[in-house]
Amino acid sequence: MLKALEKDPERRYASVHALAEDTRRFLNNEPIAARPPSALYQLRKFAQRNRALVGGLVAAFASVLIGLSVATYGLVTASTERDPKAKALSAEILARGEAEAISDFLSNMLASADPNRRGRDAPVIDLLDAAAGSAHENFAGRPLVQARLRHVIGATYQRLGAYDQAEPHLRFALDTRTVRLGEQHPDTIDSMHELGALYNEWGRFADAEPLDRRALELNRLVRGNEHERTLNSLHELGLLYSRQGRYHDALPLQEEAHQLCRRLLGELHPTTLSAAGNLGLLYKRLGRYDDALAMYQGTLAARREVLGPEHPDTLVSMNNLAHLYRTLGRLQDSADLHAETLAPAAAEHFRAALAINEAKLPAGHWRTGQSRVGLARAFAMAGSYAEAEPLLLSALDCFNDAARASDRAEAIERLVSLYEAWDVADPGNGFDQKAAEWRELHAVAP
Repeated sequence: MLKALEKDPERRYASVHALAEDTRRFLNNEPIAARPPSALYQLRKFAQRNRALVGGLVAAFASVLIGLSVATYGLVTASTERDPKAKALSAEILARGEAEAISDFLSNMLASADPNRRGRDAPVIDLLDAAAGSAHENFAGRPLVQARLRHVIGATYQRLGAYDQAEPHLRFALDTRTVRLGEQHPDTIDSMHELGALYNEWGRFADAEPLDRRALELNRLVRGNEHERTLNSLHELGLLYSRQGRYHDALPLQEEAHQLCRRLLGELHPTTLSAAGNLGLLYKRLGRYDDALAMYQGTLAARREVLGPEHPDTLVSMNNLAHLYRTLGRLQDSADLHAETLAPAAAEHFRAALAINEAKLPAGHWRTGQSRVGLARAFAMAGSYAEAEPLLLSALDCFNDAARASDRAEAIERLVSLYEAWDVADPGNGFDQKAAEWRELHAVAP
């Protein structure tokens, strides 16, 4: 590794392939072969310029190698118990071959980011497309290895908002693992959960529900009720029901998820606080305002303590509580909380989030709409109502699908609140009438 950090460019590795080859030789106790330098320095600079994206891809595929190592250990152990020598040796040889094949695949994927080959600013999704094609070609005869890789590829496509491209990879991973490992294998359950999450985010709720329900059942059966994967399944199914407006179905799942977060992660863990915030919103949707108030107040206090007053999550909690105060008629409390909120900091965070989503996601994506709602709230806190209004109106265009009914309802509630506040600040210009029209048209409670 020192050679990769050598100050003299003439003594560095030439490429990712050279480094991978020396790594392979080292692991096999072969002589290490140095190579003249070429693109490694530029590749490192590319990675530094695109730290989050390239780092995310590397971490995702590194998880494949870690998972393979765990699986290999289990395979060797099980084989040793049945036949201490021959089967263990066979399993070790097979696993080593798969590990080397995946290592070569990862090296090729990283090398595709070489600026000499793809240009200075190659889009990450192009690199992922190349990796997806290579996975299919290179591992056609190794279905479980291909399933492991394509699971990660599909999940990465999903996080980029490329749902059409994610689906065949996640479906292949699930089908292959179901046939070869069985439905109750942890890898199969993970693929089932991931495909359900894709359909949930995509708005294909009829496809998502049977997968989400079965993944939760299997996680309870195989891993137990007190497991983080079970927690993930509880959250996913609860989220699915909430997005469909099935709040009564979502409630027991969200309550269990919140309690499980507290036991597994602790009261102040960010995931626990997110679960509490989600549960508070659900209580509000169900008209259980006292329960929502207690949850919102506790979440805000904890986020102030753990994250600080300017963290985006803290700002979201402050906005949620202020909005609930307004719903309860506690207008002064709502105004005081708005005044306390650091609107410039909020606008900066939400503007950055909006820029990222607009750059990486398809036009009109619901996450972009959520970012517009967040930025509009920040402008409204600052009294910049004219800047907030078009953001909320354009956000509604991102929530036209029935799958985004809850997001649309929230945006409309924010729009009604905006016009009400605008009328107080600038009376006599028809903003009260706009608030009344939106409230009546969309049945928003005063």
